[in-house]
Amino acid sequence: RGNKKITGLSKGPNVEHWNKCLKPYLDEGTTWGSLPWYVGETYVYHRLLEASGFWDKGSKGEGLDIFAKEKKEALDLAMPQVEARAAVCAAAEGKWSGAEARAMLLMSLWGNQ
Repeated sequence: RGNKKITGLSKGPNVEHWNKCLKPYLDEGTTWGSLPWYVGETYVYHRLLEASGFWDKGSKGEGLDIFAKEKKEALDLAMPQVEARAAVCAAAEGKWSGAEARAMLLMSLWGNQ
């Protein structure tokens, strides 16, 4: 549910900086569902890391990437495309036209959905 008001973060190496950045939203009583997209995505991810014990010394979740399995599966599926684009980049090294650079950038951005 996106209608719960956000609260300050409590864990992590840069928690003070995070809370400073979140202050305007905290002061307004913003819900996490109404945060700007990138702020909301990173806020929820930070909360997941807190909940999983990522920063808790000695915990089962310390340093654990809770999305590692999904990331590996996605990378494994994408490897043929990654290798093909890497070959194009290697072959074009030092001789990219503006159009080729733009095409590669757009492919990179599309793949980062």
